[in-house]
Amino acid sequence: MDLSKELWIGDVTDVRTQEKAIESLAVTNDAKYWDDEDGITKVDEERWKTAQKFEFNCWMTHARHTADDRSSEHKNGFNNYSDLPNDLGDVIEIGCGPFTQFKFITADTITAKSISLLDPLLNSYTSHPHCSYNDNQINGSKIKNKYATKSEELAANCEYDTLICINVLEHVLNAQSVFDNMYNALKPNGLIIFHERSWDHIDINKLYDAGHPIRLKLTFIERFISRFSKIYYNNEYFIGKKI
Repeated sequence: MDLSKELWIGDVTDVRTQEKAIESLAVTNDAKYWDDEDGITKVDEERWKTAQKFEFNCWMTHARHTADDRSSEHKNGFNNYSDLPNDLGDVIEIGCGPFTQFKFITADTITAKSISLLDPLLNSYTSHPHCSYNDNQINGSKIKNKYATKSEELAANCEYDTLICINVLEHVLNAQSVFDNMYNALKPNGLIIFHERSWDHIDINKLYDAGHPIRLKLTFIERFISRFSKIYYNNEYFIGKKI
């Protein structure tokens, strides 16, 4: 098999190779969104909807048995969240998925006054057998709001003490818009708990991933986190305070 012609479409059961791979790439052509300086920071509405369809199928069909989205991996990346304060105040989690990372961040000694959740598929995820937000609280923190909307539509109202965004930007429509809204949604000195993979060495002409259209370069990510004073930063895991 010529691995240069093997493209990941999304689910591990849907890897298309050889002619089918080239066919998929020709139809979708993610390379048209590529910017040499920043990577892929935005896509069109149709491409985003394809990614959302994949994400829905991933959790609601293929992963109905699971109750976790790499929480242990992220906890380790954030050094067990040891740099977080004991009380996170009013929190919002962007791209919460079916389970939230908030559930695992506040599993032990860390608490919060309230938690608001945002995810375009939020209303669908409530049908997942292990959805963590069907009650009016998570780990004792009151669920204040549930927003079934795009991250680009996050209200920039300086309302939150803490914002969580872990492994989300790969799924969005416009990363710069999301970055700006996240920054503006935080109160002065607000806390961000953030992670996103960078893709500096990707060959976009040999990869098509249905569920993850955004491919950010590290310089693009670091321009965003430079707007915060660093509390913790290790291998793309970042905790900081709004400047």
